[in-house]
Amino acid sequence: MTIPSTPSDNADAGPRRTKKSPGLGTILTGLLLVGLVTGGGLWYYASHAADERLAIQLAKVRARGEPLTLDALNEYYEPASNRPDMTRELVKALKACDADDLKALAATLPIVGQGADIPPPPGPWLQLEEVDAYLARHDAALKTFREVARQDGTARYPADFRGGFATLIPHAQSIRQAARVLTLQFHVNLHRNRPQEAVDSILEQIALARTLDQEPILVSQLVRLAIAGTVIENVQHALRHAEVADADLARLQLGLRKFDHQSSVCRALAGERAMSYTACIDPNMAQTAIATGQPGPFAGRASSRVADATKMLEMNLRIAEAARQSPYAMLQETDQTEVERKQLSQGVWNRYSYALTVLLTPAYRQSITAFCRAVAKRDCADAALAAERYRRQHGKLPESLEQLVPEFLPSVPVDPFSNEPLKILLTAGELRIYSVGRDRKDNQGTFSEREDPNTDLGFVLPAPGQK
Repeated sequence: MTIPSTPSDNADAGPRRTKKSPGLGTILTGLLLVGLVTGGGLWYYASHAADERLAIQLAKVRARGEPLTLDALNEYYEPASNRPDMTRELVKALKACDADDLKALAATLPIVGQGADIPPPPGPWLQLEEVDAYLARHDAALKTFREVARQDGTARYPADFRGGFATLIPHAQSIRQAARVLTLQFHVNLHRNRPQEAVDSILEQIALARTLDQEPILVSQLVRLAIAGTVIENVQHALRHAEVADADLARLQLGLRKFDHQSSVCRALAGERAMSYTACIDPNMAQTAIATGQPGPFAGRASSRVADATKMLEMNLRIAEAARQSPYAMLQETDQTEVERKQLSQGVWNRYSYALTVLLTPAYRQSITAFCRAVAKRDCADAALAAERYRRQHGKLPESLEQLVPEFLPSVPVDPFSNEPLKILLTAGELRIYSVGRDRKDNQGTFSEREDPNTDLGFVLPAPGQK
């Protein structure tokens, strides 16, 4: 028999326990844990996605057979195939040109020093004997440069690219000095009325510049382009002040066509790519890159920079792939990457994520423009030489570049700044063959020494009797 409970019985059982609701701290802790797990997952996903994007760009580089590491870059730099390696002879000749006692002799001379401008022939040149004596001190080096031209020599100069952007390349400036010596020799030959030897001096300059063809760094390639620009000036001077034989005109054309600017820019981009990539993944190299650029805002950022590496590889590869198509395509792609680079410099997060991209890629636009200028100048000079040969055969200058094909030109040259044929302007006094230049506008063949805005760039061929 069950005895019902009474109020007194329940009271004796003591107070009842009630369930507590979760406290605020517990809720916050849970939310924090959820946030950490979610954030970690998102970070892992973003990191994995970033790694995948980088892997895509790395695969593209490997497919091109081009270097990614600085050790691989050193191996990539080798003498051109099917040309004799004349590195040892060239290094010795360049060292001779840099001798301290020669620097003192050069001080008062034109081109190699601070001397007065050379008067055009046949006017008297008061320093001619002094210059002859200076060149005599370079006799052994000049013989080497002559032999390099004769054999179409190549070189692998002693540069160690494991230093990345801090790599020293003193030979590049030595080559520039040697090219000045050859320009001085060119002017002596003109004043001595030796046009064939003057042409030889130009061809030796071309050969010397081309020993830098294989060097995978923009600085060296810009030195090569500077020498190429001097070559064009010397060709212009020779046609204006000497009677150059038809055979020598043809030799100059062949020499100019050996300037393969597209291949050289691709090699330079490969080297810059390897150094930029290494700067992104190696904290020590990143600090080196920063030290050679703009140190302030980026000091102390020593972590691996996957987003930076991906973006720099992407931009570089787009330009390099366009370079294989044409100089014009390369220039257009460079313009686009410059727009993107400026966008990346906006906003705190972008400036942090793409710090090295923003710092290092501006050199592309300047360098690619310089390459396109060199292509335009080379092709204008080649066409002008063809026009002079046409005049000698037909008794008049051509009215169009098409008239020069195929006897004097393989094809009508295309302007790298417009993707249209180079322009030709015939007046009573001269023939102008020109590119629209950096502003990409036709300024009717108006030239300026510094290629100022609203001017074109090209080559002036004086009409008969106008020299």
